[in-house]
Amino acid sequence: MFYFKRYILALILSFSLAACGGSGSNSTTDTAAPGGGNTNTGGNTGGNTGGNTGGNTGGSAASCTSVSSLCTSSGDTSVIAGATTDTTHFSGRTVTFYAPSNRGTSPALLILMHGTGSTGANVICESSADLLAQAQGIVLAAPNARDSIGMANFDHYDGDGPGWDLTDNTSTNADLQLVDSIITYARSTYNIDANRIHVLGHSNGAFFAELVAFTNSNVASFAENSGGNIPCANRGSCTFTGSGTSCSALSTSTPGGSMTWAQCNAACTSADQPATPPSSRKPAAYIAHGAQDDIVSPYYSCSLSTALTAAGYTVSENIRSGSGGSPEGHSLPSAFACDTWSFLNAHQKGQ
Repeated sequence: MFYFKRYILALILSFSLAACGGSGSNSTTDTAAPGGGNTNTGGNTGGNTGGNTGGNTGGSAASCTSVSSLCTSSGDTSVIAGATTDTTHFSGRTVTFYAPSNRGTSPALLILMHGTGSTGANVICESSADLLAQAQGIVLAAPNARDSIGMANFDHYDGDGPGWDLTDNTSTNADLQLVDSIITYARSTYNIDANRIHVLGHSNGAFFAELVAFTNSNVASFAENSGGNIPCANRGSCTFTGSGTSCSALSTSTPGGSMTWAQCNAACTSADQPATPPSSRKPAAYIAHGAQDDIVSPYYSCSLSTALTAAGYTVSENIRSGSGGSPEGHSLPSAFACDTWSFLNAHQKGQ
């Protein structure tokens, strides 16, 4: 059924100039407890009230037109026609690359981070990045997280489930070092444009994409879905859900979870996690979240949006609110890569 939906999506994208997937149709959720969540930067008192570029406009369908899906399934794993799986250059770690034939002499690089229990190939297909790469001539790289990181963190706070190392020490974090290796390899193999290196992630991968953007000076911009920055003990410290298509609307909406916005403010007053946003450089941020996400509270993305805006970052805040029997929960919009590309590509390094 997933790949039938992807086929229909490709047809729609080919014949429409409307925003692709802006309402956030769902294609994946994390599978491992406690899931891959994310969160916020510092005791937010009312959501982001201004300073954002982008809003809830989504991306242009022109980002993904006139192409067909490359994805098929093999059990729980996606198979991407024309992609390569590389382990030899990354000390046994698995990285899926897709480099379209129309990429030109100096293409952009989009690195994708999957959520808990998923794979790099899966997040490429679930976000429609395969369509984006073909339409825009960009190179994709999607690493697999390790089966076990052997440690608890603010997201996997019971220590369970495969996922990304979310510590901000670049000298000891093997996952951050893997990203360095991916960038080096992509530059030498595909002649990547050093000013157009972007990262994208969902859930646990959203936290990691944010960490990469904050700690790796090669990154021009990043997109995260169901993530944020958590100034709390752990992801479970705030369980707020609500309604609305902006953080300011969320902050005053009737709570759908067990905590109010004010209770989350009171609970989340500790240090930033996964990292304090740098002041020396400010990668542009596309921040997205479902208002009814009961695994990673949307409070966390709103807190991140508020903190980055206050620090002078360029931020696109995208809150999705479902209706009726279709709540916008902990899900990755099926055209998320297409939705985000116009924003990411507009914010290159040094601009």
